[in-house]
Amino acid sequence: MQIKLVYSESYTKPLKPPTPGSVRTPRWKGDRTDFVNGKLYGPEDVYITDGHNINEPFWVRTFRFIRLKISCRNQPLTLHHFQIRETYYPLSICTQINDSHEMETM
Repeated sequence: MQIKLVYSESYTKPLKPPTPGSVRTPRWKGDRTDFVNGKLYGPEDVYITDGHNINEPFWVRTFRFIRLKISCRNQPLTLHHFQIRETYYPLSICTQINDSHEMETM
């Protein structure tokens, strides 16, 4: 079985053909919640599993939308739980700096 997650900040219109001399292929966002006409583009995580694994990416992902695509072939699959661990930025302040006279003269 293969589980693929795509993380994106918005739905965008399909990629436009590149213009002469352009380095990147432009995307048009318009209504960023338009899932009917838009598509999700972004980082992907792909997991190959036997159906008994717990998976978590090594690095943080930022997204507003997530697409979950599961390919099972002929095997049944039961998804018992799908959880996103939330972190927030800016993070809460956990330290305090007392400046000294030396710091003021710099």
